[in-house]
Amino acid sequence: MIILRVFLYLICVFSIGWSFLVFGGPPIIKRLISVYSDGALSPSGITLSPKLDIGISQLEFKIHDEIAGQKLEGFSRSIEIAWSLFGEKPFLELSLGPSVVKDYATADSVKFYTPSFKTIDWKNIAVAANIERLVADPFAKMHSVNLDGILNVEASKVFNVSIEAEELSAIDHVSRYTAGSLKTFLSEMSLNADLAEQLLSGTFTIEDIKVSEPDFNARTAIVEVSMTEKAKDLKINLHDVRLSDFGGYIQHLVVDGSFNQSNVLQDLQIVSADGFFSKKLPEFQEISARVKRSGHELYQFSIEGNLREFEMSDSDNFIGLLPASKFVIESEVDRAVPKMTSTSKFNFTTLNSTYVSGVFEIGFSSELLRNLECSFLDCELTDANFLYEIDIDDEWVKGSAYCLKSFCNLAEMEYFVRTSNTASIFTILNQDKILSPLSSLYLYGVISSGQKINGGHEIKL
Repeated sequence: MIILRVFLYLICVFSIGWSFLVFGGPPIIKRLISVYSDGALSPSGITLSPKLDIGISQLEFKIHDEIAGQKLEGFSRSIEIAWSLFGEKPFLELSLGPSVVKDYATADSVKFYTPSFKTIDWKNIAVAANIERLVADPFAKMHSVNLDGILNVEASKVFNVSIEAEELSAIDHVSRYTAGSLKTFLSEMSLNADLAEQLLSGTFTIEDIKVSEPDFNARTAIVEVSMTEKAKDLKINLHDVRLSDFGGYIQHLVVDGSFNQSNVLQDLQIVSADGFFSKKLPEFQEISARVKRSGHELYQFSIEGNLREFEMSDSDNFIGLLPASKFVIESEVDRAVPKMTSTSKFNFTTLNSTYVSGVFEIGFSSELLRNLECSFLDCELTDANFLYEIDIDDEWVKGSAYCLKSFCNLAEMEYFVRTSNTASIFTILNQDKILSPLSSLYLYGVISSGQKINGGHEIKL
């Protein structure tokens, strides 16, 4: 009898305590939330279920960071906090209904959860979140976002952060950007520092990219970012790139760049394989370009590549057939002066084994090198110096361009052309079908109208 009586007393005490928690718990929870957050969180409509799960009809928040000068205000509706000590259910699960961060973002629903109680590591807690219909006002939208990582409370850091987003879109004052999916992996992220100030390293994989202006599409982009206290490295792999505005296509494009902590470019290499930049330009097997900073405002450029055979035409008029070729361009730009010097070389061999090679040397000063407020064709040049020589077997064509004024653009310059033997040069071009008969006849007439020097001619244009 005594044991039964004690057992009944225990059940009675447990029932009274349980009833006190269910009915008296909400005001206590409200008070604890308000005190613990120092008034930043204001819950309303709190309920406690028999399983001690917590429901909050609305939670308002006002967070002020006086040091950083930031202010966050908003609310979440239909909040549910569930927890479990048994089985495979998450130890803690937090579900938010429609949520708003004023002037920043909205979401239809947000859910956070942890592993089960028996598998959780309290030093490094695995956390995950699902967000539906996230809108970052006023420029970005995502249909869904899934996040997971390892939270170290003592260090206030999250490790091995994985983010997956579906159906992304963003706009700015110029263009619209969309992507089918985004997968991100970050090795480490601090919860106590601004995102822009952190040394983040990670990988971003983006599928089905579309840009409206300029009209640009890519099937896949893989972006690798590495940041240290001294440098920032960026590598981008693009596949199946389409440049619709120009009618261009690149099967594989790699961009590999390095910047200092002030975001000043130190080294940049671009490699494009199998494609064409425009239907009016030759197809290429590979083109590589490199920009290297060699001084305060001094940059060195180099471009080399292999071009496939190309049919030249103007509208519907056939001009000629350009054989497959190799080319190298080396330039130096001093943005402090500003001045540019460039040397370009190319060579190709025709089907009849005619060897054609050329050298172009360019030098000029222009405000175009400081900013982009004028186009290359319209921007005024000073100290302009253009020289070239094309060798066709044993014959040659030499030319130059110069400006009689202190300032002029390309349309105002005078051009000088000289040939070693005009008839022999055009005979070779015709035999190798580099020029069409009509184009050859026209150009021969223009050049032969100049001053005759032995077997060649000299003409000013």
